[in-house]
Order: sequence, then C-alpha cells, then structure tokens
Amino acid sequence: MTPVAASSSWVPETVYARNGETHIAYQTFGEGEVTFVGVPGIVSNIEVIWEDPEARAWLTRLGSFVRMVHFDKRGQGMSDRDSGVPTLDDRVEDLMAVIEAVGADRVALG
Repeated sequence: MTPVAASSSWVPETVYARNGETHIAYQTFGEGEVTFVGVPGIVSNIEVIWEDPEARAWLTRLGSFVRMVHFDKRGQGMSDRDSGVPTLDDRVEDLMAVIEAVGADRVALG
C-alpha cells in the first residue's frame, strides 16, 4: 500500500486493470484495514482530480484511514476510450477487474 504523501504535488501512480481487451485506469493509496473503492460518477479523470485542492484534501483524508482505490470508467479519463457504449454488465466487470487487480477480498463501495 502507498501512504498518502503530505506533498501538495504528490499524485499516486496510475496503473491498469484489464477487462478483456479494455484497460481500466486506477490508483491505490493510503493505508487501513478497509479497502474503499470509489466508483466514479458521471465524469472522471483520476489524474486531473488531484489538481483540485478540495478534491485533493478529501482524497488525502480518506487515504489516512482506508486503503483507497479509485478508477476511471471505460471511455473516460485515463481508461481506454475506444470501447463502444458499455452495458451495465461491462461496468460491473470493469469494477470487478479493478478489485481483482488490487487483490482485495472485501471492499466498501462509495
């Protein structure tokens, strides 16, 4: 696990999980007994979000007591863009690919 650094320029490394041929970008940071997976809303970019001071403070706070995982939906942010219009099943499989990639047995979703 990667602890959240105090530096205001620190950004966790973006890595990729695979769901079939689609690459789903995610970041993991913080420490805690609970793995919290932040499911993206309408639009996401896991690298750009760190540029917003309020979002950075919120993510940093979460990472102070949970293992935080957040990801970009397929077609957005750092994830593959040319994957067509995803179904609900595609979205769930993407989420499961990220959970499997981080090696979590149990997660809290938010």
